[in-house]
Amino acid sequence: MRITRAEAAGKYISGEVYTVAQASKMIGVSRVQVWRLIRSNRLPAIMVGKSYLIKAANLHRYLAWREDLKALKDQPWGRRFRNGYRR
Repeated sequence: MRITRAEAAGKYISGEVYTVAQASKMIGVSRVQVWRLIRSNRLPAIMVGKSYLIKAANLHRYLAWREDLKALKDQPWGRRFRNGYRR
């Protein structure tokens, strides 16, 4: 009996998960940008076979971080913050 990727991932991931395509639609960026976020460790994901699965909690945490970063950049002193890091 063969086990599908989703069943294999279910053993290691509990809760809701998203594919790269689904995450890119939620974030509003391209799939390539999501892959870059995963490779730079800004968006944690688990590789299953040749594809990535992203936990819903990790995606929501990234979205909250991005909103906080936008709020910082809107401050008068926020120009010193680039890519989430203080210069």
